[in-house]
Parts: sequence; C-alpha cells; structure tokens
Amino acid sequence: MTNTETLVCVCVYVCVCVCVCIYMYIYRVMELSARYHDESTLKTQRLRSAQLQAEKLLDMRERVNKQRVNALQQQVSITQHNTTQWLTVFRHHPGQLSLAIPH
Repeated sequence: MTNTETLVCVCVYVCVCVCVCIYMYIYRVMELSARYHDESTLKTQRLRSAQLQAEKLLDMRERVNKQRVNALQQQVSITQHNTTQWLTVFRHHPGQLSLAIPH
C-alpha cells in the first residue's frame, strides 16, 4: 500500500467516524426533543385537567351560594310577612300581646 492509498484510507476512516458522531448527535437531539415534547404534552394535559376541575368547583360553589341567597331571601320575606302581621295585630289589640304572635 502506498502513502497515497494509506492517506486515502485514513481520510475515509476519519470521515466515517465524523459521520457516525454527527449521526449519534442528531439522534440524541431528536430523542431529547421527543422526550421534551412528550413531557410538555403531559404537563399541558395535567394543567387543562386541573383547570377543568377548578372551573367545575367554582360552578358548584356558585350554585351553592345562589341556593343560600335564595334561602336567605325567602327567610327575609317570611320574617317581613310575620313582622307585618304582628304589627297589624298589635296596632288593633295593643293590650293583648299573645294575640300578636303569628301561628
């Protein structure tokens, strides 16, 4: 084998090694990119799920609060009605408090 042939063989060998290294690097970058994409997708799904749960919880609390407000409004209405009845009876019969208590 001549010097030129040896030099060509060495150059080919170096080129092959460089190509393999580049391929391995690209493969690793693609692998990391895919893993990052998968992790990002999972994180996005978890965040969306948490957001949906928070929205459902908020809706439920709003419904409960509306029910409480309605119940309190009804209590106020009943109390106003009873107070009006009591005042009416008391005005007509001021000496008889027992008659003033609505039944």
